[in-house]
Amino acid sequence: MRHYHNAQISVNAVIKPLRVSNISSLNYGSIAGEVRLNERTSSLWMRRFDLPEGSPKLPPTSLYRCISAEEQQRINTDNKILDDISNKPHDEKFKF
Repeated sequence: MRHYHNAQISVNAVIKPLRVSNISSLNYGSIAGEVRLNERTSSLWMRRFDLPEGSPKLPPTSLYRCISAEEQQRINTDNKILDDISNKPHDEKFKF
């Protein structure tokens, strides 16, 4: 089994109910006319992030985690400092 990023698998799980059940081809060929994806390979491509039935859900990555109120306050303070710096008017003497 290939290992994909959790975000790809999570997005796939959300949009899976919207996916068509059958498609003849996702791509109808090249300039020379050969078919790049046929019905079977198109189906495989659309389902490449599907997990096998009964698979355990993947644990969240450290990128998405709960943070404490103290950490959120520190993030908010840092963001405010950056916003204040970026919104500060430029000194006229450096005008081009």
